[in-house]
Amino acid sequence: ILIMLPLMGRYGANVAPKINEILSVGWVFLIHELGNLGTILFGLPVALLLGLRQEAIGSTLGLGREGELAYISEKYTLDSPKGRGVLGIYLIGTIFGSIVFSILAPVLLGMGFSYQAVAMSSGVGSSSMMTAASSALAALVPKHSETILSFAAASQLLTSFIGTYIMYFLAVPLQRFMYVHLTSLLDKKKEVYPEHD
Repeated sequence: ILIMLPLMGRYGANVAPKINEILSVGWVFLIHELGNLGTILFGLPVALLLGLRQEAIGSTLGLGREGELAYISEKYTLDSPKGRGVLGIYLIGTIFGSIVFSILAPVLLGMGFSYQAVAMSSGVGSSSMMTAASSALAALVPKHSETILSFAAASQLLTSFIGTYIMYFLAVPLQRFMYVHLTSLLDKKKEVYPEHD
């Protein structure tokens, strides 16, 4: 908690100057949190098709940041297949996440998305990824850099807080439902089309 306090204070300092602007589009921030379910809706089927089984549960629950890592490690331990899945995503995100996000933000801006939308979408639960995306965006649109940093920080704060509840109450049940049904479909398909040696 003591280590995170300066970071949260910094986010607050970024949010405060633009609080009226943030509140005027507050509902968009809340809908943005539902986007965290995308890792399950899109990632879980791909992971299962690639041959992952229980590792897919850990690797598709979210971006594998602290919230997902804590949930999986407490429920299943990091020595389990699910733990290996979330730990793999955590390590990949730590190494490559900031690089990808610093490239992705300018690309989305170039595709026609507004700087506010891209700034909002950069708060995904990882401070390093959010900083990389919002800094790259602020460098491209310097006259709106304060708004970009405020929107990104507000989005990050909401993801850190509300994202935990969305993960627990929406993402986990959705993932269980999809995992059971998708694995049963894949197993039936293997019975119909057995692999040849």
